[in-house]
Amino acid sequence: MRNSEFFLRRYAPVTTQMAFVEMPAAEFAEALFVWKDEITKMWESSWQVKKQFIQGTLASKLDALLPLTSVRSSKDLVSGTKSSWAAYIPNGFRGGDAHSAPSYLAGKLKIRTLTVILVDDVPAGQPGSVQFVLRDGRRATEKVTRHGIMYECPTRSVVAHKEGRWEFGEHGDRLAFEEVEKYQARKIKDRLTFEMVERYCGQLGIELFDPDFYAGAGYIIQSCPPPNAVFYPKYPNEK
Repeated sequence: MRNSEFFLRRYAPVTTQMAFVEMPAAEFAEALFVWKDEITKMWESSWQVKKQFIQGTLASKLDALLPLTSVRSSKDLVSGTKSSWAAYIPNGFRGGDAHSAPSYLAGKLKIRTLTVILVDDVPAGQPGSVQFVLRDGRRATEKVTRHGIMYECPTRSVVAHKEGRWEFGEHGDRLAFEEVEKYQARKIKDRLTFEMVERYCGQLGIELFDPDFYAGAGYIIQSCPPPNAVFYPKYPNEK
Protein backbone atom coordinates (compact mmCIF):
# COMPACT_ATOMS: atom_id res chain seq x y z
CA MET A 1 0.00 0.00 0.00
CA ARG A 2 1.28 3.45 -0.90
CA ASN A 3 2.75 5.31 2.09
CA SER A 4 4.82 8.34 1.08
CA GLU A 5 5.18 9.38 4.74
CA PHE A 6 7.19 6.20 5.38
CA PHE A 7 9.82 7.29 2.85
CA LEU A 8 9.73 11.08 2.98
CA ARG A 9 9.64 11.39 6.76
CA ARG A 10 9.77 8.24 8.93
CA TYR A 11 12.99 6.80 7.46
CA ALA A 12 14.35 10.00 5.94
CA PRO A 13 16.98 10.93 4.97
CA VAL A 14 18.04 7.37 4.06
CA THR A 15 14.89 6.68 2.03
CA THR A 16 15.05 10.02 0.25
CA GLN A 17 18.25 9.07 -1.59
CA MET A 18 18.00 5.58 -3.07
CA ALA A 19 18.91 3.65 -6.18
CA PHE A 20 17.54 0.70 -8.08
CA VAL A 21 19.47 -1.86 -10.11
CA GLU A 22 17.98 -4.11 -12.78
CA MET A 23 19.23 -7.47 -11.53
CA PRO A 24 18.45 -9.91 -8.69
CA ALA A 25 19.29 -8.64 -5.22
CA ALA A 26 21.57 -11.59 -4.42
CA GLU A 27 23.69 -11.02 -7.53
CA PHE A 28 24.02 -7.27 -7.00
CA ALA A 29 24.81 -7.73 -3.30
CA GLU A 30 27.64 -10.09 -4.20
CA ALA A 31 29.00 -7.69 -6.84
CA LEU A 32 28.81 -4.80 -4.36
CA PHE A 33 30.54 -6.91 -1.70
CA VAL A 34 33.38 -7.84 -4.06
CA TRP A 35 33.83 -4.21 -5.21
CA LYS A 36 33.88 -2.86 -1.64
CA ASP A 37 36.36 -5.58 -0.66
CA GLU A 38 38.64 -4.67 -3.56
CA ILE A 39 38.59 -1.01 -2.50
CA THR A 40 39.34 -1.91 1.12
CA LYS A 41 42.32 -4.02 0.09
CA MET A 42 43.55 -1.23 -2.17
CA TRP A 43 43.58 1.04 0.90
CA GLU A 44 45.59 -1.67 2.69
CA SER A 45 43.05 -1.59 5.49
CA SER A 46 42.82 -4.35 8.08
CA TRP A 47 39.01 -4.04 7.96
CA GLN A 48 37.11 -6.94 6.46
CA VAL A 49 34.00 -6.16 4.45
CA LYS A 50 31.01 -8.18 5.67
CA LYS A 51 27.84 -9.37 3.97
CA GLN A 52 24.78 -10.26 6.05
CA PHE A 53 21.62 -11.95 4.80
CA ILE A 54 18.45 -10.35 6.18
CA GLN A 55 14.73 -10.98 5.79
CA GLY A 56 11.56 -9.26 6.89
CA THR A 57 9.71 -6.05 6.13
CA LEU A 58 11.35 -3.00 4.61
CA ALA A 59 11.17 -1.36 8.04
CA SER A 60 13.18 -4.17 9.62
CA LYS A 61 15.72 -4.01 6.80
CA LEU A 62 16.11 -0.26 7.25
CA ASP A 63 16.55 -0.69 11.00
CA ALA A 64 19.45 -3.02 10.20
CA LEU A 65 21.24 -0.04 8.64
CA LEU A 66 21.62 1.60 12.06
CA PRO A 67 23.68 3.29 13.28
CA LEU A 68 23.71 5.89 10.53
CA THR A 69 27.05 7.51 9.75
CA SER A 70 27.90 11.18 9.25
CA VAL A 71 30.54 10.69 6.55
CA ARG A 72 29.53 8.46 3.60
CA SER A 73 27.90 5.12 4.30
CA SER A 74 29.27 2.30 6.45
CA LYS A 75 26.38 -0.03 5.60
CA ASP A 76 24.46 -0.53 2.36
CA LEU A 77 21.16 -2.33 2.02
CA VAL A 78 20.35 -4.33 -1.11
CA SER A 79 16.73 -5.46 -1.07
CA GLY A 80 14.69 -7.53 -3.45
CA THR A 81 11.45 -6.08 -4.80
CA LYS A 82 8.31 -7.32 -6.54
CA SER A 83 9.91 -6.55 -9.90
CA SER A 84 13.08 -7.15 -11.90
CA TRP A 85 14.75 -4.32 -9.95
CA ALA A 86 16.56 -4.51 -6.61
CA ALA A 87 16.82 -1.52 -4.27
CA TYR A 88 20.13 -0.07 -3.10
CA ILE A 89 20.04 2.12 0.03
CA PRO A 90 23.17 3.48 1.80
CA ASN A 91 23.03 4.50 5.47
CA GLY A 92 24.53 7.99 5.45
CA PHE A 93 22.87 10.32 7.97
CA ARG A 94 22.69 12.93 5.23
CA GLY A 95 21.51 10.39 2.69
CA GLY A 96 24.78 8.71 1.82
CA ASP A 97 25.84 8.45 -1.80
CA ALA A 98 23.25 6.82 -4.02
CA HIS A 99 25.15 7.73 -7.20
CA SER A 100 28.72 6.35 -7.01
CA ALA A 101 28.16 2.60 -6.65
CA PRO A 102 25.28 2.40 -9.16
CA SER A 103 27.18 4.60 -11.62
CA TYR A 104 30.27 2.37 -11.60
CA LEU A 105 28.52 -0.99 -11.34
CA ALA A 106 26.01 -0.15 -14.09
CA GLY A 107 28.82 -0.29 -16.63
CA LYS A 108 30.76 -3.11 -15.02
CA LEU A 109 27.70 -5.37 -14.76
CA LYS A 110 26.06 -4.16 -18.00
CA ILE A 111 22.75 -3.30 -16.34
CA ARG A 112 20.41 -0.35 -15.99
CA THR A 113 20.46 1.58 -12.74
CA LEU A 114 18.22 4.35 -11.47
CA THR A 115 18.98 6.88 -8.76
CA VAL A 116 16.23 8.98 -7.21
CA ILE A 117 16.83 11.90 -4.85
CA LEU A 118 13.85 13.35 -2.98
CA VAL A 119 15.35 15.81 -0.52
CA ASP A 120 13.14 18.59 0.75
CA ASP A 121 14.85 19.87 3.89
CA VAL A 122 15.85 16.87 6.02
CA PRO A 123 17.94 17.33 8.11
CA ALA A 124 17.07 21.01 8.51
CA GLY A 125 19.25 23.27 6.42
CA GLN A 126 20.11 20.76 3.70
CA PRO A 127 19.57 22.09 0.18
CA GLY A 128 16.57 20.75 -1.66
CA SER A 129 17.15 18.38 -4.56
CA VAL A 130 14.88 16.27 -6.74
CA GLN A 131 16.66 13.97 -9.18
CA PHE A 132 15.77 11.18 -11.59
CA VAL A 133 18.91 9.62 -13.09
CA LEU A 134 18.64 6.53 -15.32
CA ARG A 135 21.87 4.94 -16.56
CA ASP A 136 22.01 2.29 -19.27
CA GLY A 137 25.07 0.18 -18.52
CA ARG A 138 24.08 -2.25 -21.25
CA ARG A 139 25.56 0.25 -23.70
CA ALA A 140 28.50 1.35 -21.55
CA THR A 141 31.94 2.05 -22.97
CA GLU A 142 35.15 1.39 -21.06
CA LYS A 143 37.67 4.10 -20.37
CA VAL A 144 41.11 3.36 -18.95
CA THR A 145 42.31 5.95 -16.41
CA ARG A 146 45.17 6.11 -13.93
CA HIS A 147 42.66 4.94 -11.32
CA GLY A 148 41.68 1.88 -13.35
CA ILE A 149 38.84 1.10 -15.73
CA MET A 150 35.89 3.49 -15.65
CA TYR A 151 32.60 3.14 -17.47
CA GLU A 152 30.68 5.76 -19.40
CA CYS A 153 26.98 4.95 -19.62
CA PRO A 154 24.27 6.63 -21.70
CA THR A 155 22.38 8.57 -19.05
CA ARG A 156 19.08 10.38 -18.81
CA SER A 157 18.91 12.80 -15.91
CA VAL A 158 16.31 15.34 -14.86
CA VAL A 159 17.19 17.51 -11.87
CA ALA A 160 15.67 20.35 -9.87
CA HIS A 161 18.21 21.47 -7.27
CA LYS A 162 18.49 24.27 -4.75
CA GLU A 163 21.70 25.79 -3.47
CA GLY A 164 20.79 29.36 -2.72
CA ARG A 165 18.19 29.28 -5.50
CA TRP A 166 16.40 26.61 -7.48
CA GLU A 167 17.91 25.49 -10.78
CA PHE A 168 16.61 22.99 -13.32
CA GLY A 169 18.59 20.84 -15.73
CA GLU A 170 18.24 17.81 -17.96
CA HIS A 171 20.72 15.65 -19.84
CA GLY A 172 20.40 12.85 -22.37
CA ASP A 173 17.54 11.69 -24.54
CA ARG A 174 14.08 12.25 -23.14
CA LEU A 175 12.05 9.18 -22.25
CA ALA A 176 8.65 8.60 -23.82
CA PHE A 177 6.78 8.81 -20.51
CA GLU A 178 8.25 12.09 -19.27
CA GLU A 179 5.83 14.92 -18.50
CA VAL A 180 7.89 17.39 -20.50
CA GLU A 181 5.22 20.10 -20.40
CA LYS A 182 5.92 20.43 -16.66
CA TYR A 183 9.51 21.45 -17.41
CA GLN A 184 8.24 24.89 -18.39
CA ALA A 185 6.53 25.59 -15.06
CA ARG A 186 7.05 29.13 -13.80
CA LYS A 187 8.38 27.96 -10.43
CA ILE A 188 11.53 25.94 -11.01
CA LYS A 189 10.82 23.65 -8.05
CA ASP A 190 7.56 22.65 -9.78
CA ARG A 191 9.34 21.39 -12.89
CA LEU A 192 10.26 18.09 -11.22
CA THR A 193 8.26 17.08 -8.16
CA PHE A 194 8.29 14.06 -5.89
CA GLU A 195 5.02 12.93 -7.47
CA MET A 196 6.49 13.18 -10.98
CA VAL A 197 9.48 11.05 -9.96
CA GLU A 198 7.08 8.52 -8.45
CA ARG A 199 5.15 8.32 -11.73
CA TYR A 200 8.36 8.02 -13.75
CA CYS A 201 9.43 5.12 -11.52
CA GLY A 202 6.04 3.52 -12.03
CA GLN A 203 6.65 3.49 -15.77
CA LEU A 204 9.73 1.34 -15.08
CA GLY A 205 7.83 -1.06 -12.84
CA ILE A 206 9.02 0.48 -9.56
CA GLU A 207 6.38 1.24 -6.91
CA LEU A 208 8.50 3.86 -5.21
CA PHE A 209 6.32 4.71 -2.20
CA ASP A 210 4.93 1.24 -1.40
CA PRO A 211 6.85 -0.44 1.48
CA ASP A 212 5.34 -3.80 0.51
CA PHE A 213 6.97 -3.51 -2.92
CA TYR A 214 10.40 -4.02 -1.30
CA ALA A 215 9.75 -7.71 -0.64
CA GLY A 216 12.16 -10.59 -0.77
CA ALA A 217 15.59 -11.23 0.65
CA GLY A 218 17.86 -8.41 1.68
CA TYR A 219 21.58 -8.05 2.25
CA ILE A 220 23.60 -5.67 4.40
CA ILE A 221 27.09 -4.89 3.10
CA GLN A 222 29.18 -3.41 5.91
CA SER A 223 32.39 -1.58 5.12
CA CYS A 224 34.88 0.44 7.12
CA PRO A 225 33.59 3.86 8.24
CA PRO A 226 35.99 6.81 8.09
CA PRO A 227 37.89 7.43 11.35
CA ASN A 228 36.17 10.80 11.82
CA ALA A 229 32.64 9.42 11.40
CA VAL A 230 29.94 10.29 13.90
CA PHE A 231 27.32 7.60 14.53
CA TYR A 232 23.58 8.15 15.00
CA PRO A 233 21.68 5.33 16.78
CA LYS A 234 18.26 6.21 15.34
CA TYR A 235 16.58 7.92 12.43
CA PRO A 236 16.14 11.71 12.86
CA ASN A 237 12.34 11.56 12.87
CA GLU A 238 12.04 8.52 15.10
CA LYS A 239 9.92 9.24 18.14
